[in-house]
Amino acid sequence: VYPQKYEDKIIKTSTSWINGKLGTELTSTEIKNILEKLLFKVNSIDDELEITIPSARNDISIKEDIAEEVARIYGYNKIKPTYYPSKTAGVRTAEQKNTKKLHAVMMNCGLSEIKNFSFVGKSLFDKMCLPEDHYFRKSVMLQVPLTEDWAGMRNSLIPGIIRTVAFNVTRQNKNLSLFEIGNISVPSDELLPYEYKYAGIALAGNKSDKSFCENAVKYDFYDLKGCFDTIFEQFNVKVSYKAINECFFQTYQQAEIILDGKR
Repeated sequence: VYPQKYEDKIIKTSTSWINGKLGTELTSTEIKNILEKLLFKVNSIDDELEITIPSARNDISIKEDIAEEVARIYGYNKIKPTYYPSKTAGVRTAEQKNTKKLHAVMMNCGLSEIKNFSFVGKSLFDKMCLPEDHYFRKSVMLQVPLTEDWAGMRNSLIPGIIRTVAFNVTRQNKNLSLFEIGNISVPSDELLPYEYKYAGIALAGNKSDKSFCENAVKYDFYDLKGCFDTIFEQFNVKVSYKAINECFFQTYQQAEIILDGKR
């Protein structure tokens, strides 16, 4: 016995709303047939649905419950997974797309990625036999350095890559093909230093070991140049190479890359 007269519960929704919620393409007739099998009374006018809830179904109170009942009877396995459209979905910037493409090209060249600390120090430059006025030493210095070896921010990827190669070679891991993509910091007259994204490659040891048929083949200057030529070809960039004389490179086997008249 009810304490008061029972009133039918009515929920109004539409076929398009249910389809939009479930990602289906059901017609009003199909939805009506599904609900009537569950003892719902459905009044359909065009796209609009007026649904009377059975007294025994106290769990049905909102239109989302109706959509759930339709999905349950229609079959979840028949509903194709879809992504709900988002107006705030993130997209990569042009720089991020180029960085990802560069990463893929270097991996396809057979190189392994490394990640070095952004910090450098005087001891590393001394081991590289750099003169006191070398531009590698003109780094952004930290006010409170962690250690003397990490006293400044790198202005080139080269010292860190050389440190990584030396670390591996001294531990008998002598055959290396490495690359790094990272930021460098250049001193400026402003509050913060300038920051640029650079890429570097290092080859060391043998590119193929000795076998029964062939002798070991060492990496040379042209293997390194070939990696860079591949990168520039993929980005449709034309560059030139100019001989240089850096103290930490092997004599007569070094060059700088010139793009639009800039190194």
